[in-house]
Amino acid sequence: MTDQELIEKAKKGGPYVRVATHHMNHGKSGFRTPHRMINGVEHKYCAYCFEWHPVEEFLQSKHHWDKLLSSCQYAMKEKGLIRSEKRSEYQRRYINKK
Repeated sequence: MTDQELIEKAKKGGPYVRVATHHMNHGKSGFRTPHRMINGVEHKYCAYCFEWHPVEEFLQSKHHWDKLLSSCQYAMKEKGLIRSEKRSEYQRRYINKK
């Protein structure tokens, strides 16, 4: 069954048909930033720190188009520390309420 046939069946209320429109483009968002070769090394743009880093600095992810996360490992570590601080602050407030 083609994508268009699935959409038409979903509009008619066919049984057990679930269609997500973002899948009609086969998962391509259209907003990909292609990798660049800088000094002979492949680089990727970090969505968190807004800088180009070698692809070796990105963790793997099977869900992304290039099999790499969108943030570099340093950005991921920074985000984790910020999240940990917020969580610790919340826990301190919660414990003080008891």
